[in-house]
Amino acid sequence: MTARITTLFCDVGGVLIENPWVFVSQELGKKYHVDSQQLFHDLMELSVELDKNQLTLYKFSRRISDYLSRSLSYAYFEKLFLGPSLRQIPVVWDSVRELKNSADLTIFAVSNMSKLAWKSLQRRFDIDSLFDGTVLSYECRIAKPDPGIFELALRRAESEPGESLLLDDLAENIAAARGLGIRTHLATFPPETAEFLRTLRRKPAAGMLTKTTHDS
Repeated sequence: MTARITTLFCDVGGVLIENPWVFVSQELGKKYHVDSQQLFHDLMELSVELDKNQLTLYKFSRRISDYLSRSLSYAYFEKLFLGPSLRQIPVVWDSVRELKNSADLTIFAVSNMSKLAWKSLQRRFDIDSLFDGTVLSYECRIAKPDPGIFELALRRAESEPGESLLLDDLAENIAAARGLGIRTHLATFPPETAEFLRTLRRKPAAGMLTKTTHDS
């Protein structure tokens, strides 16, 4: 018998919003004539300290400037990162909002996120309204795929692993959650992700997990 899902842990970057480093790397790649794909991978690695609140955005911009061997204006980078790079994925965003309003589920954001990026999402999109709580790397200084962030999420949500579901776009995060017994769904194609979320809306069995190729 499939366990009843009572808690949804939802990633933000790559699931509810487009991965901001994709946009940033493309813009910097065009501006400074560097390989945007390689830059994207490098920015993902460089951003871990930013997401864990161990580095200010200004100091992070200086690291990028050194990486590019260019004089990168902080004002330009701040506007780029906190503005056009933060773009909603409407079909998933709307599905999570509908799920919060229609299902007997607790929904937590569990995301690697810098403080300034989250504040920008709050101001621009009222992202807090999608969730009952948050576990964000800049607050707890733990970043996925460290299992510690999922352990913290389980405690805050007061949820058992087998009754929890992680929605995430990165395989390494999925693997870490599964290692703790959390059920998972790999969210890499927004229309499919939205359809999957609709299966969690049914009442009175809200949260019953249907069989998919991604769930554990």
